[in-house]
Amino acid sequence: MVIRDALPNDWPYIQWLTRQESYALGWLPRQWFDRVWGLHPKAFRAWILLCEVNRDAVGYCAVSPAFKPPYYGRIYQMAVQADARRHEYGTFLTDVAHRLVIQNGGNGTTLRCASELPANQFWDALGFHLIDVIPVGASVGDSPRVVRRQLDKRMKPALHGGMQSLLHHSVA
Repeated sequence: MVIRDALPNDWPYIQWLTRQESYALGWLPRQWFDRVWGLHPKAFRAWILLCEVNRDAVGYCAVSPAFKPPYYGRIYQMAVQADARRHEYGTFLTDVAHRLVIQNGGNGTTLRCASELPANQFWDALGFHLIDVIPVGASVGDSPRVVRRQLDKRMKPALHGGMQSLLHHSVA
């Protein structure tokens, strides 16, 4: 397994997986990805991580660093294709995303997840804790559950050999 920076030529896979998981993912326009990749005049500092197993993509994570106090990064999207679940690829993607936020001065990582999604059990198991519930229809977003993972000075790899996958990702 390798976790690496996604490139513009990975867009067809990201787009396909986003459509497969559209019921659970918030919408990010193509322009957001182009800004991260530097293909748009208004560049945006973030990471798009791609998880590969045997050179086949199995999932991705879109995360941004902390920009202002209280300095929490944000996972915008994270998805693993259905036939690759239960192999801890999502755990690795989340762990690498969280570590990137911490290495770049963040105090932790936040995300939003709709209350009714089973993904909440996944986030709870990874140490994310509920910090707010946004009423449906609120102007700040349509995902009512906001969770946070704090900085943990005792962070360990998610699995045995977890640091090997982290080493494949270059922090720039």
